[in-house]
Amino acid sequence: DRLLAQIMVRMRRELPKVRVDMVLVDRYVDLVAEGIDAAIRAGALKDSSLIAKQVGVARWLAFASPDYLQAAAPLDSPQALRHHCCLQFTALGKDAWTLSDRRASVVVPMSAKVMINDVGVVRAMALAGAGVALLPWYLCREECAKGSLVRVLPNWHAKSDPIHIVYPRQRFVPPKLRAFVDMAADELRGWMSDT
Repeated sequence: DRLLAQIMVRMRRELPKVRVDMVLVDRYVDLVAEGIDAAIRAGALKDSSLIAKQVGVARWLAFASPDYLQAAAPLDSPQALRHHCCLQFTALGKDAWTLSDRRASVVVPMSAKVMINDVGVVRAMALAGAGVALLPWYLCREECAKGSLVRVLPNWHAKSDPIHIVYPRQRFVPPKLRAFVDMAADELRGWMSDT
């Protein structure tokens, strides 16, 4: 993931003497039990003894490539998604997408023809012109700026996930942990902005 890579590049540049051991997992991690100093978590947090610093919100929006859109049926409402190949990220649901605007929410049934449990693969398929995908804005903003992805249904969005950096509550926060949290928070805020 480019975002995590950017955090690590910045960490190595600004704090070259700090040892980093990054662990990427798609499950809840007990930081204390597993000896992990800090984590980046998406979604609502459970009550815990951890310190949580919110650094942004990942907004899930609909995207497709210009090539796909040129060859596809018009996409002027959420209901029109039924006539498109929708690249479904498993975590967003197998049966339907729920989209909201400022006034209402709409549940759009999905065909479940293309189900993928990795958001990076969903993004790559959208870039390759394979269909419409719900993706977090921060993963697509550079491609939108270059014109290789287009935000479709611009007044509609799927869920919004708060993003937090969490770390164990402790009497004394080590300077290297404080430096990482501050730097990662700054980097994440930059990526989460500009929606």
